[in-house]
Amino acid sequence: MEAAMAQAQKTKARAVAKSFKDPDNYENLQFFYHPDHLGNSSYITNLDGEVSQHIEYVPFGEVFIEERNNTWNTPYLFNAKEFDEETGMYYYGARYYESRVSLWMSTDPMEKNMPYSSTYTYCHNNPINRIDENGLADYFSTSGKFIRSDGNDKDPYIYIQTRKGNVILSDYNFGNYKSGGLRKMMRIVYHYAKKTGATQHATAIGVDASTPKGTDANTLAYTLNDKIIRVLVKKGYFNKKLSQIYNMSSTLSHENFHTQIRGKSREEEIQVIMRQMQAPEFKKTTASFKEGTAGYLQKELQKLYKENNRIFNKYIEKASELLKANGVNSVPIYLNGGNEIQF
Repeated sequence: MEAAMAQAQKTKARAVAKSFKDPDNYENLQFFYHPDHLGNSSYITNLDGEVSQHIEYVPFGEVFIEERNNTWNTPYLFNAKEFDEETGMYYYGARYYESRVSLWMSTDPMEKNMPYSSTYTYCHNNPINRIDENGLADYFSTSGKFIRSDGNDKDPYIYIQTRKGNVILSDYNFGNYKSGGLRKMMRIVYHYAKKTGATQHATAIGVDASTPKGTDANTLAYTLNDKIIRVLVKKGYFNKKLSQIYNMSSTLSHENFHTQIRGKSREEEIQVIMRQMQAPEFKKTTASFKEGTAGYLQKELQKLYKENNRIFNKYIEKASELLKANGVNSVPIYLNGGNEIQF
């Protein structure tokens, strides 16, 4: 009996010893991804910085060149999405993409929101400059309470869930003050303000159904010295631009930056716009939102140049980089004997 127990102990010890390998073996399985501007896995290196795998793609994602110096092969290729070897397609979460024919293999779950585009087309047939973002649609009740986020990859918009179906945020009428409309709208704004960290610095978060004197027609929100962030609404409706999740978040980030800077000067406004344009969510805003924000920065720079040349020179270099990155004129043209500028 004792001999049997001793033999069992030896067998167990050998099994345990085999379970633990040299730590160096695990380090040899560490790899690092080096993506291009679209997030494609271009180079894979090991722990020593040596290239283990090199991949090039044709525009719509089919592998053009692949080189590797070992048996390990990354499954994350085009857009860093997983390549399913069984189907030969990329898995994006909501549906599969076939790079060999440059088409999705099923219809877009939210095709009704884009009637102008083929539901099977990848990135509007522009794969050089666009990628399929991992945006998630957000759903709220008619009382403004958050319900859920959808797992759809291509629809970063805000919806109100009604008995008749889902309505995009700017198309839903919340009613007037007497019907509690502003309170409902405030709940939605607060949801995104909390996500951006604005609730930590602002005195309060709210909506404003009036149009303050001197407010620009393109203004989406404003913050005064009382540090209360107010999102502008009109007759029970949100501005159309605020229907997109990242537009809403970027707008609130802008106001949040105001609560952290003292005073209300032209210089402060330029600082805030530049911080907004460098924030992560700004990259995912709509093209029109980016264009509008960049245009606003241009106008503020023009005004600052007239007011204080010295302070203007302090910001123009970095501002030009941001303007260029967003596809608008970044080099000022000097007019009127150098007393004015235009972009």
